[in-house]
Amino acid sequence: MLDINECDQNPCQNSGTCSNTQGSFNCNCLSGWTGTLCATYVDECVVSPCMNNATCTDTEGAYACLCHTKWTGKNCSIENHCFSSPCSNNGTCNNQPTGYNCSCQRGWTGEKCTLDIDECNNPRPACMNNGNCTNTEGSFYCECPVEWEGDTCETDVNECLSTSAPCMYESTCSNTKGSYSCICGSGLTGRNCESDLDECLTAPCLNNGTCNNTVGSFNCACTRNWTGSMCEIDLLASFAPFSGG
Repeated sequence: MLDINECDQNPCQNSGTCSNTQGSFNCNCLSGWTGTLCATYVDECVVSPCMNNATCTDTEGAYACLCHTKWTGKNCSIENHCFSSPCSNNGTCNNQPTGYNCSCQRGWTGEKCTLDIDECNNPRPACMNNGNCTNTEGSFYCECPVEWEGDTCETDVNECLSTSAPCMYESTCSNTKGSYSCICGSGLTGRNCESDLDECLTAPCLNNGTCNNTVGSFNCACTRNWTGSMCEIDLLASFAPFSGG
């Protein structure tokens, strides 16, 4: 005899799964439904699944328990040791079978996160690059040397990019970690190329020329009959009569 597959007609309701059998079928119902065709709704709260005087709310295919403050868990069966919010300073309370423990925010420690951590007294300084550390409740702050910046003085200040560039007279600035250096032009010296070298001290002007120092250079005021940047050219020699052989 040819078996008719009743599952082709989708007899199972409410998303139940149909299994064909010889001459019949059966339905595997989702949670919250029962009956041959999964047509009967099950009120889970009838069996009072919520413990410790919790309130049960029936939902489609399930239920929810509204626990009293001292209880937690799906069925309100676990004692809630965190109900009084014992962890201070925004610490997180972790409920345990026989008590609780606290996960403290950064800067706090202790059983209930009530002890401030003095970051300034740690073996590893909180402030880098010789920054001055000041402890506060749950935190700290750093006063950085002028060459460094950032919360922990971790970032090098590029002095060469500042509006008041340190190298004077258009000298070249080279940034380094925590400092800078200046490549001075000719005739300049000093950390910031601020000092002019007095070239006249070496008497560069020849033939009794007068030396005038300028920023980064010098010039010569030549005596009569001499010329050139250092008064090295004899004008009279240029006009001396030619005597042929």
